[in-house]
Amino acid sequence: MALAKNSLRWFFREFVVIVPSLDLDSVLTSLCRIAGSATIAVVLYIELHGAAFGRDIVSWLSYGGLSVVLAVLIGNVVKEFCFGFCDQFANWRGREFQRDGVLLNGTPYREIQRPDGTWIRYESGAHRTVREWRDKYGVCHRVSSTTPKMHTSTSARRTPRHADQQE
Repeated sequence: MALAKNSLRWFFREFVVIVPSLDLDSVLTSLCRIAGSATIAVVLYIELHGAAFGRDIVSWLSYGGLSVVLAVLIGNVVKEFCFGFCDQFANWRGREFQRDGVLLNGTPYREIQRPDGTWIRYESGAHRTVREWRDKYGVCHRVSSTTPKMHTSTSARRTPRHADQQE
């Protein structure tokens, strides 16, 4: 169930959410997401056009499910290709290109591509933070940290704030 929830969150965050800001990064990011969404719609139209006739419900649902998976895969490739092009365009203009998104497991990330060829990427989940970057010498680095899980007990006794101090 969690995979389905995270998959839907990923799909809406990566393909549907359009940022209403007018800075260059937001406009380019929105255009890439629109290109991915349009690709999904076109592939689904081609795949399902005429497929609903002459089939029983089980085979139609199987064919439809596979068509959706194929459309999302192709749409994601188109979207990532567009992001690569927009990254090169922004860097050619001497600007950083920043994009935000969410991984398939629900972890949000932010990635910044710089004109000098370096990049940095942050992933920040509920119990883990990952920072990856490439320095100006081409060396890649990765730092990962986990936060301990907090255990709370409902039967814990509450003590007065200054119980250890004698009056």
